[in-house]
Amino acid sequence: MENVYLKPAPADGGGVVLVRDPASLKPLDAAGEWKPGNQYWTRRIRDKDVVVSSPPAATAVASAPAAPAPAPAEPIAASEPAAFTNCVTCPEPSVCRVRATCLHPHAPN
Repeated sequence: MENVYLKPAPADGGGVVLVRDPASLKPLDAAGEWKPGNQYWTRRIRDKDVVVSSPPAATAVASAPAAPAPAPAEPIAASEPAAFTNCVTCPEPSVCRVRATCLHPHAPN
């Protein structure tokens, strides 16, 4: 779904048609705003309540919604756990095995 720059359509008696944003319930700015190309705004375009327009040159770059961040190219592969050899005098070999290293002061790593 792409974003579109919309302005309210001119009203018959002068001025512009009052069109509210469904999320904020605020009227669409007469100068125009960036809106998502979803079903609501597509219906407003079809019913001629709004017109697709180009943004003013000064705000075209500043107001344009940012592009989504690209997805990572490849998942990071899981690495094999480091091999652990129990030290003979370790008081907690099961804890050291989970850590894959003995942190007790008596044993060299």
